[in-house]
Amino acid sequence: MNTSQKLYVVISSEKNMERHKAELVHAFTAEVLQPGWTPTITQDELDNANVRLEACQNQYRWRWRKSMSSLRGSVTLQDLSHNVVAA
Repeated sequence: MNTSQKLYVVISSEKNMERHKAELVHAFTAEVLQPGWTPTITQDELDNANVRLEACQNQYRWRWRKSMSSLRGSVTLQDLSHNVVAA
């Protein structure tokens, strides 16, 4: 298998993997290192990164970002019914 075939295999296998937002947190305090930076990665990438961080005794680990929902905007309620006189 040549280099271009290997690259194709890696790319095609990653296409089938779901990507999710992750965040880098301190292993002991669970404090997020940089809240505004949440890269989208696969499960394999998260696992590999955490193995390498642990191997070099880094105090940070990757975890999936907790889903937070926020609603913004406004709602305008209007009564569009008309007064109808009963016959």
